[in-house]
Order: sequence, then C-alpha cells, then structure tokens
Amino acid sequence: TVTVDYVLTNKTRGAFHAALVQLEASTAVRAGENAGLQMHHSNIVRDLQSSKANKGALNLSLPAGLAKEECKVIVFLQDNETLRVEGVRLLDIH
Repeated sequence: TVTVDYVLTNKTRGAFHAALVQLEASTAVRAGENAGLQMHHSNIVRDLQSSKANKGALNLSLPAGLAKEECKVIVFLQDNETLRVEGVRLLDIH
C-alpha cells in the first residue's frame, strides 16, 4: 500500500485524485496477427483513488509482484463542474 497524505490550502469545488502508475511493462502476444511479438507499455494506471475533502489520506494498492521502485504517483486536482485539471504533480514513492 502507498499512502498519499494531502492538505489543500484553498477551498475548492474540485476533487483530489491520486493515481499509482507503473512506469513500464511488456506483454507477449500469443495469438492473432501480432502473435510472437512483444508489446511495450508505459505509464499504466494500477490504482486510482479520489476525495472531495480538503485534507486527508488516500491509500493506493500496489499489485502483488510489483515493486514500488517500478512506480510513481500522479496527483491532480480536477474541477467537479468543468472537469478542468487545475494542477498536477508527479511524486516518487519513498
């Protein structure tokens, strides 16, 4: 589990979101026109949690077999009415 503690200093009508992102992965294709090929993936969202509270903690689940060193956390604030993203930050996991 990765815990993101946060405090929003301004009143907001938005939601605070935290996404656990696996930086890279690959998949062996077994069937179809791409059978035998290796697909490479970047920035795969493994968990996403949200809160409308101005302060709190969000717990992100780290999938079994995935090390925290292979991941980062993206946090962002999004307006509930317009869905405009007000701010984004990329965080290392310690």
